Amino acid sequence: LNLEFRSENFLLSEIEDRRGSAFDVILCLKVTKWMHLHWADDGVKALFLKCFRLLRPGGTMVLEAHEWMSYMSMKHLTAHSRAVREKLEFKPEDFSAYLVDSVGFDPPDSVGTCPPLKRPLMLFRRPTAEEAASRARSSASETAAAGPTGASVASESTAATLEP
Repeated sequence: LNLEFRSENFLLSEIEDRRGSAFDVILCLKVTKWMHLHWADDGVKALFLKCFRLLRPGGTMVLEAHEWMSYMSMKHLTAHSRAVREKLEFKPEDFSAYLVDSVGFDPPDSVGTCPPLKRPLMLFRRPTAEEAASRARSSASETAAAGPTGASVASESTAATLEP
């Protein structure tokens, strides 16, 4: 078993350059709220995109996201965090749809809750190359079957500018 633990600013680290190989599992536990409050919506989206890139195909991200209500507490918030919180539009209840529809993860599995906080742990799996290709073919055939009045979906990569 090969385990690696890191304590660093994940958004600014050059882990891809230093590591040289993909991860099987990335634990993202109790960090999304703080990433969100310091780096805003773009920071959380950048976190999710980086996790996806760092996982091997078939790898899993374990996510424990804070509920939106926990963002309302003034406890431990700096003036910067309070200002950022007022501008947030991307809420934790939107994370799953974003991770599946925009980032490319499979729909999540829930593995229960984390007492006493009662937040579910969500498992997001990065599809293998074959699964991603099959999904793309299926989506293309559904779009073609819908005809000229069917809805089209554009793929868009998200670039985030991170400022403290």
